[in-house]
Amino acid sequence: MHLYNCRRTIKSFNAAFKVLTLSRDLRAIEDFFTEVPLKFVLDVVSINIIIKAFCEMGILDKAYLVVVEMGQVGIQPDFITYTTLMSAFYKHNRSETGNSLWNLMVLSRFLPNLATFIVRIQYLVNKRRAWEANRVMS
Repeated sequence: MHLYNCRRTIKSFNAAFKVLTLSRDLRAIEDFFTEVPLKFVLDVVSINIIIKAFCEMGILDKAYLVVVEMGQVGIQPDFITYTTLMSAFYKHNRSETGNSLWNLMVLSRFLPNLATFIVRIQYLVNKRRAWEANRVMS
């Protein structure tokens, strides 16, 4: 990029990072992710990209740890963070963690948005717990 007089920004990093995550090469993703903070201040978009990549690879515990580390570096999770993680944990039948994320989101003063409600309600309906899904809606 520097050959074309294009400044490297967090947006260009996020774009490159998103493409790299499509390779599903965990080692390359981790190397790239650990080297770049020396040059850029990461934002919630950067963190959400790696969380989604870990979730898609089935590395849920690592994705959850990224959320824990977000708070330590002063980046607050957003709806995308919570929705991505909840969806992955529910998909892998780890409802305790999915429910904990829902509670954490509410305790953090995030009101669930439509996508978050859909993830939770879909999980409950799929588990034949429609009465709980109905309660979520009220």
